Amino acid sequence: MLRASIIIAAHNRVQSTIKCLRAISQQKLPSEVSIKIYLVDDGSTDGTSEVVTAEFPEVMILNGDGSLYWNGGMRLAFAKAMDEEFDYLFWINDDTVIFPETLTKMIVMGDFNASKHDGKIIVVGTTQDIALGKPSYGGLKSRSRYRPLSFQLIFSESEVLECETMNGNCVMLSKGAVADLGNLDPDFVHTMGDIDYGLRASRRRIPVLLMPDYAGTCSVNPTGISGFVFDGSFRNYWKGVIGVKGLPPKQWYSLVSRHAGWLWPLLFVWPYIKAFRKGVAVIVKLRIIRIMNSLRSD
Repeated sequence: MLRASIIIAAHNRVQSTIKCLRAISQQKLPSEVSIKIYLVDDGSTDGTSEVVTAEFPEVMILNGDGSLYWNGGMRLAFAKAMDEEFDYLFWINDDTVIFPETLTKMIVMGDFNASKHDGKIIVVGTTQDIALGKPSYGGLKSRSRYRPLSFQLIFSESEVLECETMNGNCVMLSKGAVADLGNLDPDFVHTMGDIDYGLRASRRRIPVLLMPDYAGTCSVNPTGISGFVFDGSFRNYWKGVIGVKGLPPKQWYSLVSRHAGWLWPLLFVWPYIKAFRKGVAVIVKLRIIRIMNSLRSD
């Protein structure tokens, strides 16, 4: 019997979570594969736990207080899964809908490649944004040696590709990889934990392989500094920039100091300089518009 554990973090999007779980329940799996699902409900107020329990009583629900976010929620589920036996551990985002044969394809690919690498392998699935008609999350490679933490999505319909790291939307870890790398790092709260995990794997020469074609669907969710719209208040804008869902300085420091090489001090400050300049430019533009409108009204 091959044992697969799936970990999911959820917060206040019950309909997406249910769609995700339905897709998992409809997987076309060999009879010798068993699945156990661990779902962290991080303080949802939309009835997530109750709705999930009613339709999927077999799902083990772990509760958070709303402060875990993605990385914290996944860490909690990860730790629980590590207490029990598994051959493969899957990360699935609760807004990701995987295709019926995805888990089987990832397991087959994992079995084939793990034997070549002492049982240590990470397999990444690409998700597609249906509205945009292109990849939304998946395997990542850096754009240049001078910008090691500026990543681009890679994708192939037919070839297995090697990644440097990955988004955590649809990922499979072998037991050997987990034994080597452990859990997601507690330094991260919401974002960056998946990026750090993949980079740690690459550093330890654990292959991070991208499965060909799409594994499922997931819409693009703007994150980081680029995800914030200026509302006229520089204070609010800057709180967003350095907030949990932006680019928190302590967490960004952890990532760049580990993985950006000798250029890390410059790479650490650069996004904040860009964000500051963007905020100032918008303020100046808004003030010019107000002055012009005032002059017209006079």
